[in-house]
Amino acid sequence: MGKIRSFTIVLDNSHPVYRSGEYVKGRVVTNLKEPCHLELVQVVLIGKAKVWWQESGSVRTARHFGNEITYVNLRQVLWGGQFASQKLPGGDAVMRFTFQLPQSQLPTSFESKFGFIRYYIEATVDPGRHWLNKICRKVFTVIDDIDVNAPCYLSPSMTTKGLQIGCCWVCKSEFTASFEINRRAYCPGEFVRFSAEINNRSPDLMEIVVRLYQQTTLSDTGNQTNGTRTEHKLGPKTVWKHKLNSVLAFTTEHWDDIRVRMPMVPPTMSACPLIRVEYFIELVVKDECSSATLPLPVVIGTIPRSCYLSSLQTPSSSTTTTTTRPSLRGRRPVRTRGVSEATRLFDPGADSPPPYEAPPPSYEQCVFGLNVSDNEMDESIMNEDDATYIPMYTYSEHSNLYVELPDT
Repeated sequence: MGKIRSFTIVLDNSHPVYRSGEYVKGRVVTNLKEPCHLELVQVVLIGKAKVWWQESGSVRTARHFGNEITYVNLRQVLWGGQFASQKLPGGDAVMRFTFQLPQSQLPTSFESKFGFIRYYIEATVDPGRHWLNKICRKVFTVIDDIDVNAPCYLSPSMTTKGLQIGCCWVCKSEFTASFEINRRAYCPGEFVRFSAEINNRSPDLMEIVVRLYQQTTLSDTGNQTNGTRTEHKLGPKTVWKHKLNSVLAFTTEHWDDIRVRMPMVPPTMSACPLIRVEYFIELVVKDECSSATLPLPVVIGTIPRSCYLSSLQTPSSSTTTTTTRPSLRGRRPVRTRGVSEATRLFDPGADSPPPYEAPPPSYEQCVFGLNVSDNEMDESIMNEDDATYIPMYTYSEHSNLYVELPDT
């Protein structure tokens, strides 16, 4: 590399996850073989969405679609101008940078084979004449907040249908099915609780499966020549499956409060016009010929379910009063030091513990792993630990440590 041994970007945040309006701070570390001049060292912060796909057809008739939107483009010069004439000492030269992300809504980071929403820092060093510029890139994750505590997400979601399945009119199987999930939004790490009932009115055995799948839709947001808008749906991607007991002929089977933990998946995305990500939990009913489904839309959020203690009644010697406590951000751990759990949770005068402070959020890599196939993820300019970048999202790993109030 000529004058330069190594050239890297280091972010101050050990978990490189940010939200709109936050500061992205770090440093560019350049290791020089000997004291030398550098013409320019600059960093840019880029955030953009890009999609591309091809409609089926021959080589000549295939149609190509794609588009790109830039959300952030910020630049800082760390070395140059009047300082370019000065020599930098040999060894590590550390130059700090600070960017503030826009306060406006930024779509969540996302990676797929046909598109991405990506945020990164790119540093460029110009060693001067006769030497090529060196480029280094550091990718980080941006999360758009979706609060699963919003009232519209707390009510159960249910569907009931009477259906017939079969490959022809001779072997039709009739059944009635009902399927319910306890709420409409979950954060990864939380438990999905569902109930189902199947009334099999046919002589066939029915297999029952509950699955969660992701549906991604790409859009070119309008062709520049004729103004048309084209959408392309990727095949549904199954996140998990849960097999239930088979339903015998002419019987009814009921399942109540089955729990499955939500894995680490990207959140629901609707803020970017190029990429839309949706999720569905569906009940699948199969006989020996065909199948039918009862899908329910579900939102994957980034702010976990909280427990709010309000309007709690405390008995007294003469009257029953209603005590309202401030809302607590995060769930309260079960504490039983000599006082019953019910007393400690509902009686404000019973040796109450100090106000509970929610643990900091944790972040995990997406279960889909590395899912990139674009020429912009050039390994030659990536930090060594970013060559296989996978976005990180909020994970509610403490969800099983807190008192769970009934959903309302």
